[in-house]
Amino acid sequence: MLGRTSIPSLRDPRTRRIAITAGILVVVVWAVALTYVALRGTTRSTRSTTTRTAPPLSARPAPSHDDPHALWLFGFDTLRLDPAHPTRVGHLGYAAFGDVAGAPGRVILYDATTGRFGVLDAETNRIVDNTTIGSRDVDRDVRPLLAPLGDAAWLVTAPGSITRHALTSGSSDRTVALPVPVADAGARAVGTRVAAAGSTVWAVVDVVVAAGRRDVVAYALDAGTERIVTTRSLGDVDVVTVVALPGRAAVVTRNHVIVVPVSANVPPTASPGVPVALHDGVGVDGAVWLLDDAAQLTRLDPATATLARPIPLPASARPVGAGSRVVATGSTLWALLTGPPGQPFHAVLASLDAHSGRSAFALGLPDDLAIAALAAT
Repeated sequence: MLGRTSIPSLRDPRTRRIAITAGILVVVVWAVALTYVALRGTTRSTRSTTTRTAPPLSARPAPSHDDPHALWLFGFDTLRLDPAHPTRVGHLGYAAFGDVAGAPGRVILYDATTGRFGVLDAETNRIVDNTTIGSRDVDRDVRPLLAPLGDAAWLVTAPGSITRHALTSGSSDRTVALPVPVADAGARAVGTRVAAAGSTVWAVVDVVVAAGRRDVVAYALDAGTERIVTTRSLGDVDVVTVVALPGRAAVVTRNHVIVVPVSANVPPTASPGVPVALHDGVGVDGAVWLLDDAAQLTRLDPATATLARPIPLPASARPVGAGSRVVATGSTLWALLTGPPGQPFHAVLASLDAHSGRSAFALGLPDDLAIAALAAT
């Protein structure tokens, strides 16, 4: 015969204390578990809606590539990024020089002060065609000073003069001296910019006359014959850069854009003013995207000279510095946002999808690299 096991009664004070303690522990465990699940869900939701920030750059050498499509950042070192996977960064281990401009399969480098010219091959990661081109009195405070077009690069080699450098032969085979409109006997060309698209090379020249007045003159040249097709006076405006499109050019000033058609029968059109200062522009699918002082990108319709609503980019410092640049790979815009005067070496690389208007990527660049130039191949 089995003996009975006695069950402690809850009327017993000691048993009652044990039961209450166990109940409290169960409640605490469940509360902690539910809080963890809730926080984990919130974190996932937040990550899905915020801009992705890349991890720190890894210091690894960049091997040669069969695919020439890349983003290039230039400072004390040259960095190569894969546009499809921008966190994959390769260090080339050498600094570039002068102004840079991307072209299919290559980056053109040109120091207008010394005349040094080079081509960075996007497949081998090496600088080729390293030569010196005669230049004099070029104002490096204006830009752009070089414009790739097909198998040639057009360079500003003197005030009011542009030179064609053949990339296939490595020789400078043609220099065009732009005639200054004779409005005054003492008129002279000073700052000169160059851009190219389709079959047209554009030169935009600051002209100073003896009376102290200034006029900006835009020249359209046929790239095949180097013949001047159109000459347009734009008045006394403060030009920031020039963006060439098929059939027209967008002359970007500090606070508005002047669209200049190649056809002499169509007058230039000025966009309405923008509330912040403009830094740079790039042509994408027949439109112009403008980068402004508040780290925003705005689409300009060149046919009507109208501006869309600005789209903000992620940036660690606003306003951005004067060296900020924007380039395009397909429909993706890439902006190099340099720091303001108090932070000259700080820079952020950010991207924007031109079709959706979605800003989705930001990469903080090491200050010690002093990244100050951007190009795309």
